Amino acid sequence: MTIGDVTVARRGRPVPGALGRAAARMRRTSFRLELDLHLGAGAARMLASDLSPAYVRFNAEYTT
Repeated sequence: MTIGDVTVARRGRPVPGALGRAAARMRRTSFRLELDLHLGAGAARMLASDLSPAYVRFNAEYTT
C-alpha cells in the first residue's frame, strides 16, 4: 500500500519509518492511495471531505 510516493505496508506488514512521511502526504489537498490486492487491473476514484472542527462548526449552523 502506498500513500503518495510512500510505501506504508508491504505483504501485510507496516513499513518501519513510513508513518510520518505518509502523514505529510495526507495533509495535502489531494493525494494518491494505491492498494494492490493481486486481483488484476482496476482503478477507482474517491472524493471525501475532512471532519476538522472548522468543517463541523460550519455545517452545524444550518439544517437540511
